[in-house]
Amino acid sequence: MKASIKIDELIEVVRKGGVVQTGVDVYNKRGILLIEKDVPVRSVNILLTLKQNGLIEVPIDYKKAGGMWDRNGLSVQTRRKPGDEVRTNREEALSEAKKKVEEVMELKEEARGLHQRAKENIKEVIKDIKKTGGKFDQNIIESIVDEIFIFLSRKGNAFSYLAKEIFTYDDFLYNHSVNVCTLGTAILLRFSEEFGELINRQLNQLFMHDTKLSVSENMTSYILYYPEELKEISVGMFLHDIGKVLISDQVLNKKGKITDDEFQLLKTHSYELGSRLLDKNGIHNAFISNVVRYHHSALYQAETRAYPADRLPIEMPPYVKICKLADLYDSMTSKRAYKDAENPVTVVTDIFRNYAGKEDIMLQLVLHAFVSIVGIYPAGSVVYLQNGQLAYIVDSVGPICVPITDRSGNAVSREQYPVNISAAGEMDSGLKIDRRRTPLAPKETFKLLPGYLQAV
Repeated sequence: MKASIKIDELIEVVRKGGVVQTGVDVYNKRGILLIEKDVPVRSVNILLTLKQNGLIEVPIDYKKAGGMWDRNGLSVQTRRKPGDEVRTNREEALSEAKKKVEEVMELKEEARGLHQRAKENIKEVIKDIKKTGGKFDQNIIESIVDEIFIFLSRKGNAFSYLAKEIFTYDDFLYNHSVNVCTLGTAILLRFSEEFGELINRQLNQLFMHDTKLSVSENMTSYILYYPEELKEISVGMFLHDIGKVLISDQVLNKKGKITDDEFQLLKTHSYELGSRLLDKNGIHNAFISNVVRYHHSALYQAETRAYPADRLPIEMPPYVKICKLADLYDSMTSKRAYKDAENPVTVVTDIFRNYAGKEDIMLQLVLHAFVSIVGIYPAGSVVYLQNGQLAYIVDSVGPICVPITDRSGNAVSREQYPVNISAAGEMDSGLKIDRRRTPLAPKETFKLLPGYLQAV
């Protein structure tokens, strides 16, 4: 069910500590995106700005996770027209959450095919390099990057639906190339959009009252990266670890602690071996070479174990910083020869703590885009609820989760209703994430997952 809600009503909800989510993208008359359908609005200033710009009503699509909730998570009802279907808050929340899970499962199935094709492409590239001594077909990389772009354009956080093996390290290099490209591209698109909007707002405010210039409100005059540049950066992310092909498997997959000499050899995969392979294939694109060469570079002045050191952190382009965060996230949440996969919730928290607050505004903007795409509770995480149950995160937006144990920690025997955490207050105050308890590692929780969740 869709409804147009007076913006004053939304402002009042948010002013009292509530949250609004439209469920549908909201644009102005110039086609500029004002509110994203999946982004909860918790700031009154955002709505006041929209009102000042002439927006009187805002569409809410209740069938697509839209709605209004007060500070306690209770659904805020608006005036209903005669004939509208009336259901309890609990029924609506359960219905919408279950529908969301069904959509996610369908998207995951499609994503699995894309992930497999991308893996086959990087395998072909690596096979060519070993066979020819360094040459590979660039066309197969560009074609799969095009597919990834199309997939991501359908949903901003669609990267989380891409199949990802976290319980074996046999295909790590292949999976890692696909995951970093996909996650990195999703973050890049979000960052490019947000940074462009930030600059355009500043330019409009600066020249709005200049009588010598014809500047209209919400005019777009600045674009950070053009589409062809975004795809070139994505190609770089797909190839970021290509230099590892020239390092022996004994070093790459060593189970014990690597020696200093082995670490020095591993470091060369980016600034030396990776760069050499690009040169051998006539790839001199600055976007691609910067990603391959510098994706392990320091993001702040005192960062340790970063390399190479021939550029300062402030000299690193935003897309290189993005690739590094995507690389860190996927490496930590994947099984390696020397460690098990870590819970995504813990990884996001660790990355945020390591890089938040550093004196680099660009890094903070990149980190904001990273967290907004991955989510505080990424899809695939297993978390504790306040009532003692363990729950599997199906979608980071909400987030939406499915309980996988009872309150005593025993695996449930029947399929459970999914829960939208943002609306859980109206059903059960215990169905909130318990932030005091450390999430379990994937290996510990896998045996608790029902078959249909293990498959995704």
